[in-house]
Amino acid sequence: MDPFAAAVRIDNQASATGKKATYSTQWLDLAARWQRASDLMNAVPPNHSRYEEAQIRTKLYKKYSEAAEKESKKRPS
Repeated sequence: MDPFAAAVRIDNQASATGKKATYSTQWLDLAARWQRASDLMNAVPPNHSRYEEAQIRTKLYKKYSEAAEKESKKRPS
């Protein structure tokens, strides 16, 4: 399994879900997806052709996860 490709798949799903999220549970699910994508990007080995991009996306997805978690606290259950 290529962790980079798996993380990009989660990114695509999470981006689509984020456009429709209304309830706190949906935002928490989104936060978990972004965290999973961040973890996968972090698992990309240094010899991978897209390692540098993976390092950037690791931080970006972590920020998305934190933002979704904050949003969940503002929403109804």
